[in-house]
Amino acid sequence: MEEPDADEPDFPFHAPSSASRYQPGHVSYLGYSAVYEGIKFLNRVGVENFLAHSLRLVARIRDRIDSAKYELVSPRTDRSPIITCRTPDARRLNPALREVRADLSVSSNRVRISPAIYNNEEDVDRLLEILNAG
Repeated sequence: MEEPDADEPDFPFHAPSSASRYQPGHVSYLGYSAVYEGIKFLNRVGVENFLAHSLRLVARIRDRIDSAKYELVSPRTDRSPIITCRTPDARRLNPALREVRADLSVSSNRVRISPAIYNNEEDVDRLLEILNAG
């Protein structure tokens, strides 16, 4: 992605010369700025690093989750940053997860974990404490 010209504002606006300039509505500058900053972040970090980071966190979960309490449903060969575990009465975990603001997909007997770029090892360790204690 090309960086914008320093002499141009980040989001230049040029009204159309036709009558369409009078149509109702507006330009979503907030939407544009969010997408613009998101793309800058993607380019700075590198898309390939997003997956690699998430896969490291998934491996940490696989290695440290209590296998007596959780059956790993996701295959080890899967290169997805998502891990699914089966456990009886998974919803029992909801109060503790809410307390630490861990946003997981929890059903009656499954927990789906999908660590992302904004998570780190400390987040995973805190989550594992809850899961392994529950």
